[in-house]
Amino acid sequence: MYKWLILLSMVYSMEISEGILKAYDSVKDKYPEEQGVVYFLHDQFKEIPYFLNWCEGPHCTRNDIIDTYTMSRLGDKETIDRTPEIFLKDWCRDKKRYKYNGYSFRTFGWCGEYEMSFCTLLTLMGYKCKVYQNISHVTTKIWLDGYEMDVDNTFNTIEMREIDSSYEEWKVDYGIGREKYWYNKTVSESVDKVKSINVDNYFVLRMAYNNNN
Repeated sequence: MYKWLILLSMVYSMEISEGILKAYDSVKDKYPEEQGVVYFLHDQFKEIPYFLNWCEGPHCTRNDIIDTYTMSRLGDKETIDRTPEIFLKDWCRDKKRYKYNGYSFRTFGWCGEYEMSFCTLLTLMGYKCKVYQNISHVTTKIWLDGYEMDVDNTFNTIEMREIDSSYEEWKVDYGIGREKYWYNKTVSESVDKVKSINVDNYFVLRMAYNNNN
């Protein structure tokens, strides 16, 4: 408790990747020694509310989300994709901007939006990763020299498997689906934009206590 009081008494700005690593460092004993920060970040993402996109009718509940900044329904304007820059800027805010059925939250998305943001953050932290599409679903795959780590932030799974392909072959295999190239192009274009997002010690504290959603 005392170290957090000291931390909060010295509020300063840092890049988002530094903030994540600082939060992880404070709780890393809870995670596996190998790739612990991936598990830590997954714990944060699996709690982010899921709202389907690219749909019509009653299943498109994201249209009924309330933006408390404007006190209006999001409606059709949120049929646009929440790129990593949008998704993560909202995630880093002190205030929970959105509300749905009485539940407040900072950011939201669906599988493609989760994984683009997740992969962008991992890229900033030095990982080799890609967004992988399996027809109607998307996960993040991480290269680990002869192994790959498959992270699914929607269904809360992490799998490790041995692979035979070279890195050059692996990095261009984006799976099956018409959006697979767009997902990875968006990640590539988002890295510098997300790097410029600054956070503070309050963000670090929220992450350490897994209360950043």
